[in-house]
Amino acid sequence: LAQVCVFMGVGEAEPLCVYARVRPPHEGERGDLQVRRHYGRATSIVVRNLEFALDGVFEEETGQEEFYEQAARERIEWVLAGFSATLIAYGQTGSGKTHTMCGPESVMGGLSSADLSELGVIPRACRQLFNAIFHREAHTSIVVQCGYLEVYNERC
Repeated sequence: LAQVCVFMGVGEAEPLCVYARVRPPHEGERGDLQVRRHYGRATSIVVRNLEFALDGVFEEETGQEEFYEQAARERIEWVLAGFSATLIAYGQTGSGKTHTMCGPESVMGGLSSADLSELGVIPRACRQLFNAIFHREAHTSIVVQCGYLEVYNERC
């Protein structure tokens, strides 16, 4: 199921939310995946007659900004309100985790020359977080802590 990457967002203010983002099939790869809509929203995927219900499904044509706005922005707002939040990307090699979390190679090569529409979750979250901090009252004390862990081939 290399076409699907699963994203989980956890915050103290709201329970776990699980989203899937579907990437276009690579050349020679079977696209044996269906996205089902319920009440006009993509909320489940069907693979080999198994249906997986999720909080949302982002289809192939979903851009980076739309994904961020719907799946991640609110978690950063929770952080700014004093809650903890976690975003996890999970999936097979080649499923689109790095593309969604960081952006394409052109973004990872340097943010200053990158196409802003291609920014992934991490640079967008940093931008949202630090813009909000910059516009807070001057006497506010803020500590920012962030962790990043990539597991590859079952190794950290």
